[in-house]
Amino acid sequence: MRNIFLNKNVLYTSLGFFFIFMGFNTAQQYLLPLLKIYGRENDALVSLILIYLSFLISGIFSPKLINVMGSKKAIILGGLTYVMYSFSIITNSPFVLYLASILLGGGASFLWVSSAQIITDSSMEESSGKNLGFQLSALMLGTLLGII
Repeated sequence: MRNIFLNKNVLYTSLGFFFIFMGFNTAQQYLLPLLKIYGRENDALVSLILIYLSFLISGIFSPKLINVMGSKKAIILGGLTYVMYSFSIITNSPFVLYLASILLGGGASFLWVSSAQIITDSSMEESSGKNLGFQLSALMLGTLLGII
């Protein structure tokens, strides 16, 4: 008989992605219009550059650090940086926004690498693709509901 239920690690990771990206992607959607009110729309561009540049650099080192600290601690740390970034937007401080952007890039590499490791370690070979797809579907659903 085929097991249709998800592993608890897959379910919890997917729920985490749902809620993280429901908040983060919504905050990111409003970043440019919000900063435009204050005449600082370039801060949004700089923030995104810092996020993805630090994500690129930290992605090189994060697998080694995750092996040392453990996947569960890394995924929590990575998730907290998304929350911190969302709150940094309301401070109206470019310095806080830029610092949170750099930390988010590092946290993003922790979140993505450790979540993939948790899901693949918790899955059988034939179900890992389905489980990773479920995680991505939860992320997209969170993004959709966050914008609504």
